[in-house]
Amino acid sequence: MKSVGLKNFKKPVVHKNVETVVFHGETRGQERRFYLGFLPEEECIYDFNKGIPDVYFEGLPIKEVYYGPYRTFLHLEYSVDVEVCWEGGNSDKLHVKKIKP
Repeated sequence: MKSVGLKNFKKPVVHKNVETVVFHGETRGQERRFYLGFLPEEECIYDFNKGIPDVYFEGLPIKEVYYGPYRTFLHLEYSVDVEVCWEGGNSDKLHVKKIKP
């Protein structure tokens, strides 16, 4: 698990052969956290410890969505390469988009 903030995505980060995206938020007392993961790439999971982003998914071939009480899974129809980037400035939007072949 990698502890990150939005600024870690000022330069786009690429994940290859993503089959599933998993995310969830949690609150422990005063602390709020958000987790975003890309599987199966060595189970890369980001822990947003400073600010919870809005996440915009663009162009992903979503096959099904599993919404559970503690996390949500987006299962894709086929594996894709994705780019994760932040708009910058005062925005709290994180973009996860399919990279076109």
